[in-house]
Amino acid sequence: MEKENVATAEAITTEASAKINNYSEIPQEERDFVHAGSIFQNDNDSIIAQKLWEFSQSCSDCYHLPQGMIEAVMIAVASTAIGTKIHVTSGVHDTNVSTWMCLVAPSGAGKTPLLNEIMSPLKSIQAQRYEEFKKLFDDFQALDSNKKSLTTPPVFLKTFVSDVTPEALYLDLSNNSNGLLMYRDELRGWIKDFGRYNSSGEIQNLLSIHSGDSICVSRKTSPPIFVEHPFLSILGGIQPRLLKKTFNEELIDCGFLGRFLFCFPKLNIITQMEDNVIPPIIRDFWRSTIDGLFHFPKPVSLKIEGGAMEVKAKFFTSNQMKMKESEEEGDAFGSAMYGKLINYADRLAGIIHTMRFFRRMPFPIDISADSYQKAINMISQFEQWGLKVRDTIAIPPRLPSQKEAIRLLDKVCPIINQSKFAEALGKKQQYISYILKNEMN
Repeated sequence: MEKENVATAEAITTEASAKINNYSEIPQEERDFVHAGSIFQNDNDSIIAQKLWEFSQSCSDCYHLPQGMIEAVMIAVASTAIGTKIHVTSGVHDTNVSTWMCLVAPSGAGKTPLLNEIMSPLKSIQAQRYEEFKKLFDDFQALDSNKKSLTTPPVFLKTFVSDVTPEALYLDLSNNSNGLLMYRDELRGWIKDFGRYNSSGEIQNLLSIHSGDSICVSRKTSPPIFVEHPFLSILGGIQPRLLKKTFNEELIDCGFLGRFLFCFPKLNIITQMEDNVIPPIIRDFWRSTIDGLFHFPKPVSLKIEGGAMEVKAKFFTSNQMKMKESEEEGDAFGSAMYGKLINYADRLAGIIHTMRFFRRMPFPIDISADSYQKAINMISQFEQWGLKVRDTIAIPPRLPSQKEAIRLLDKVCPIINQSKFAEALGKKQQYISYILKNEMN
């Protein structure tokens, strides 16, 4: 059975690679539908996956957004609920399952109601924790000064933050062993605040956090903060016209942008009002799924071996070839994106596998070839959307001046007859001679 799964996965991967390698040749109206299928649909191995597909389909019908976008948000929220309880190991490599997700859609497309819908379970957990914190804090405030000095103040353990200074974020990360979600409806506001409070490496700290590397922050006015295993997922949106204004060349060159999974699908704008609703039983299933992931009993290290490793190996080769091509073409965005997609394939495989089987006892710690293939199918969508973002924010190359063009042409194909060349340009021969002599000097 495992060999059959691997053979099927290889066939799918080969077809996917062929389509994605020819991405530029696909008509624009078709690009957003390559690998547009649900990662949960027709999953005969997991009843949970079938129910998750029903939820994503209901959200798509209700909010009139592509299922790919809905499932991207579901993955981001699930990664937060899982947090540090799941790690994925592949050979000598080990990674957490945090995701940085950015939805790209114009104002009025419906991404805010969608985010509110899928974020609802995390918001409920946060509200419950806040009520518990308030009660403890009120009890603490009621203590007399002597007892208060001997008692540690209660801490509000958050599941997500939206408006937070860098130091407050690091403190929240140190207090929350399961990690956090940075949730902003509009990510541009968060990014614009970089460096607002201090200029001491905020972006570099975020890069380290994404990799799961420990961070240590020291300030003169506050105690040092050390987070050994930080976990931060990011979820938010941005309007297409603001992409270029928000993500400058510095954020591309330092690798910050390459750590995002962009969701930039073609949207279907409806012209007639529809009154679709999500059935309560399906909504309740999504809430119970996130609650179950949040209360997953103990840390687990998932392994990529056997069939999953074979599927990964084929994807690795294809991905690295694209990364090499991007490097050779001077495409910093593409190079950074492909540089992170291998790691993201491991992360998404861990999330998808956990979502499919977290209620199965005993919980299977070996990621299946099928789970890894589902991750690659999703990565293929993110690759398309990433290329679409790249094309949107790309700075058009400056055309060379006429003098520069003449010099470049002479280097590639020496101008033998300057008189005829000048005549073709409507110039005098002395003009061409002057340009080429100056180049020589």
